[in-house]
Amino acid sequence: GVVSTVLNQTMFGCSHVGVNFVLVTVSDASGNTFESVVTVSVSDSITPSVTLANPTLALNSSGLYVLSVANAVSSATDNCEVEVTLSQSVFSCTDLGAVSVVVFGTDPSGNQRVRTLMTSVVDVIPPTSSLTQHSVALNGSGMAVVASSDFVMSSSDNCAVSGTSVNQTLFGCSHVGVNSVTVTTTDSSGNSFDQYTSLVVSDDELPVVTTVGMFGVNLDAN
Repeated sequence: GVVSTVLNQTMFGCSHVGVNFVLVTVSDASGNTFESVVTVSVSDSITPSVTLANPTLALNSSGLYVLSVANAVSSATDNCEVEVTLSQSVFSCTDLGAVSVVVFGTDPSGNQRVRTLMTSVVDVIPPTSSLTQHSVALNGSGMAVVASSDFVMSSSDNCAVSGTSVNQTLFGCSHVGVNSVTVTTTDSSGNSFDQYTSLVVSDDELPVVTTVGMFGVNLDAN
């Protein structure tokens, strides 16, 4: 009778997924042996596990954010190995607000875990303006009106500047001389930045004297 059956390989792992050839040796009590090659198919049907992170995508000074797998996924495991890919990795000003990124975890056997990362693209960088000083003369009523455009030469932001404003627009006689003015630049995300410049107020109006007309004067004895 058969006294032993020996396989040249009994342990299989991830590297053996697919068809493997195994040598089977059968021996009897008289020492006779018989060898045969059989095929062993190894399969992996276990789906990878993917745990999502909770990133906030803050745009840089160029208005971009590059999302890496390391920032999107806190862990990805599989009984063999797993490759993680993202449906979108580059974000810009047009993506501001809530976004969803599909995360795929795929192993070499094609088993795939699909998760959806819900996050937000934000802009936290304030805009800036290039300012100049301004001079203004009071009108005949002793008043002068200025606007932010009188001080702002240019404005810039990583996304878009929504507007500029000045802390004071109306000036009168009490402001003749050099005045400090605050210019606020605001972007489309509500970030704002205050900068300071000077306004020189002058009074160039000549005084007006109105006479009462002709009148007589009588001299006394002295």
